Amino acid sequence: MVFFSDYVVASFFESAHGQQSAALFKILAPRSRIKIRISGQTLVNRLNEKLFRHKGKTDMNKTQLTSAAALGIILFIMLFSSNGRANSFPFRSINPGDPLPAITLTDPVSNKALTLDQTNSKNAMIIFWAADNDTKKKRVIKTMKDISKLHDFLLKKNITLYIVDSGNDSPAVISEVMTAAELSLPVYLDTDLKAYGQLGIFVMPSIMLVDQQGKVTAGLGYSRDLRHRLQGEVEIMLGEKDRAQFEQEMRPETVEKSSEEKNAHRHLNQGLAMIQRGQTEAAITEFEKAIALDPGITKAYFQIGCLYVDIGKIDLAKKALDKGLESEPDSLDGQVCRARIKAKEVGIAEAIDDLQFLLLRNSRNANLRYVLATLLAEQGKFESATKEYHSAYNLLLKETLHK
Repeated sequence: MVFFSDYVVASFFESAHGQQSAALFKILAPRSRIKIRISGQTLVNRLNEKLFRHKGKTDMNKTQLTSAAALGIILFIMLFSSNGRANSFPFRSINPGDPLPAITLTDPVSNKALTLDQTNSKNAMIIFWAADNDTKKKRVIKTMKDISKLHDFLLKKNITLYIVDSGNDSPAVISEVMTAAELSLPVYLDTDLKAYGQLGIFVMPSIMLVDQQGKVTAGLGYSRDLRHRLQGEVEIMLGEKDRAQFEQEMRPETVEKSSEEKNAHRHLNQGLAMIQRGQTEAAITEFEKAIALDPGITKAYFQIGCLYVDIGKIDLAKKALDKGLESEPDSLDGQVCRARIKAKEVGIAEAIDDLQFLLLRNSRNANLRYVLATLLAEQGKFESATKEYHSAYNLLLKETLHK
């Protein structure tokens, strides 16, 4: 991990964002215990080399590129570990409580149109999906398997289920997904993608619950606990429980740690401190000690894996991340570092798709937005990168000022 001197970044940040932002950074920097590891001139040279090689590929001017670079640097310094998490609503054009706008779908068997709107007078679950690449296909199959396990529950609760392909997938792909999920239900087509655009669907798959008054009550994307969350949201919609009860049920009980677990966490925390000091090898040693004491301490695997990504040891990174994801497949740290590996081995576009999907349930995670911004910048999409840098910076700012 590389750290830059605070006075260099403050000066560079001031050129792009003004004296107020630069002064604010000077206040935040000491709290982050920033270490000087690189000279100001070297920093500027590296930025010029990296950013301006894209000249002619973007209509952004030099000031805009400098702005994106400055935000990237300041976030790289400030960003050590951000654990914020939020369950974002996956539909941009509507909100919970809004009436369902009229959407028209096509039955591929009869070729007849089906219109869903607020006048249907049914409690309904609508699943929108697309499987135009392997990553999306895997998510869809996992989602449909959860729906298959919930099918009897939904029937008992009199919930009408609509499955919608919003990706113009071929009949063969649709059949593959439904067969893999062991689910025999019709799949309607959003052939012109009007529903996709009308609802502002953010990622695939996305699931919407609509009550019998035609109002949208909830929206969810895929997660490891999707089946339980969907069941809870249905029960809330039907008035069988309130949200406080549901959230209480989803929280695991706290169990007193053993002495080994306590010592393991001590080494884990020491490893995190070593990361802040830029001492990668020492951090890895501490995390290894934590794992030796408590093989179930998954966060240590993720930390080691991400450090190996940082120093380019991809094979070791994959082994550590795989071990952690076996126990905690929903780990944000693990998935973000996996996306970084995918960017190197498969392609940046595929990695960006993974990160944008993760934003659905983690929109307030600064690290996620920062990594996404760096990949967008590598693609030459500096305007989009700047937006993500700004979002990450604002999240870190709020987090730091409230400490």
